[in-house]
Amino acid sequence: MNMHFSFQYTLTALVLILLTTYPLVGGMEVFNMLPWVEATALITLSILIIGTKDFSFINKRTWAYIALILVTPLIFLIPIPFSVFETLPGYEIYAQIITWVSQNGNIQEPTSLPISLVPYRTEHAFLYLIPPITIFLILASINTRQKILIIYAILFIAFCEASLALIQFSSGSEYFFFGIPQLKPGIAYGTYQNADHLVFLFAMSLPISIALLFAELNHKHYRQANSSNSILKIIIFSMLIVIFIIGALVTGSRAGIALTFLAGYLAYLTFSRRNMKKKILFLLPALVIVFLGISTFLDLTPVLNLFLGRNPLNDGRWLINVHTWEGIQAFFPIGSGPGTYPEIYRIFQPPEQIGFINHAHNDFLEIIFETGVLGIALILIGLYLLLSQSRKIPKRRLTDFQYLQKSTGIGILIFLLHSILDFNMHDPLNVLFFASILGVFYSKPKFQPQANPS
Repeated sequence: MNMHFSFQYTLTALVLILLTTYPLVGGMEVFNMLPWVEATALITLSILIIGTKDFSFINKRTWAYIALILVTPLIFLIPIPFSVFETLPGYEIYAQIITWVSQNGNIQEPTSLPISLVPYRTEHAFLYLIPPITIFLILASINTRQKILIIYAILFIAFCEASLALIQFSSGSEYFFFGIPQLKPGIAYGTYQNADHLVFLFAMSLPISIALLFAELNHKHYRQANSSNSILKIIIFSMLIVIFIIGALVTGSRAGIALTFLAGYLAYLTFSRRNMKKKILFLLPALVIVFLGISTFLDLTPVLNLFLGRNPLNDGRWLINVHTWEGIQAFFPIGSGPGTYPEIYRIFQPPEQIGFINHAHNDFLEIIFETGVLGIALILIGLYLLLSQSRKIPKRRLTDFQYLQKSTGIGILIFLLHSILDFNMHDPLNVLFFASILGVFYSKPKFQPQANPS
């Protein structure tokens, strides 16, 4: 038994290390930390595999889907004959360049090449998958107490990010941005390089806070004499709700703010009950008063200008996605290879579009751009598995853990919706948070994994 608990807490500690690495390092050093995080995740995954006896904490279909995700980049690294390479859709121009360089540089023409047009990028894409898959498997496997501990840690990280965002927004001091370039002055970034990605952390954390608040309000013990612990939790979760909403506002992300309010609304609809109306009538005015009180100390004019002063249809992301679609058509059904988008998009980038485009502002389009029909299959299968899992969670008479599970389902929905307008799947920190809530969503609360005695 001691060995079992030791194993559980070791995995939990390693997950906490992975989750706190990026916020502590700061936005400008995030990508420099990727190799360290990937190595740590690989070690953690090895510990999980060696130390786990029962792997039934997720079903066989999910295991197969994880295997398909991992094998996809490896498929694109398989060498194929050059004669086949030059016949692939969209590959002709690269084959012609290789042939020209070989003929004019006295270099022997390659007999075979990987399917990926930029193989080292595809190798990085494979390694990039290791941390989120590791965290997902650990969250799905550890017991409920450890899951809740990690969720509390995520809420604490989100609270720290929101507090820093409020300081950045109210002070405007360069000192609190830690060298992160302010591409849009007058808004907050936290420790993120992109304010549009920071807001997802709040959009994900808001429904979790609401779920925990309603779960606590649904308890009878908060009326008892020894209810101080429960009252304290109600106050904490209420304050988190307020600060996450304000934190989202000061990021200035139009889509992110809208999705944060959508997340809050969906959580309210999901967890409110008729017999709780009296409690909510007392709670909502208090939350509104606190929200207005904090807002009076902030000048939200820059945020309002983002909504009123700019036409959303003139946003450059739409032009990026139009030319991304051209790339999809050129490389379909194979794709250019996982991770290759930043280099390959340049072929389709028009002269008037100044600057380096590192990602499409639509994760799904980028996946299809890079992996073609296989990417479409990954997206559709993933959505099917999510819908299947959502049906397993009861709609009424929820346990405390099921409150948490349903809230992570809302967070997953918000992540997917936001990924239509941004590239959250390519933000290392958000991917780890997404993997965490995904692990909770797929959990079997009664499952207790056994440590492998060997």
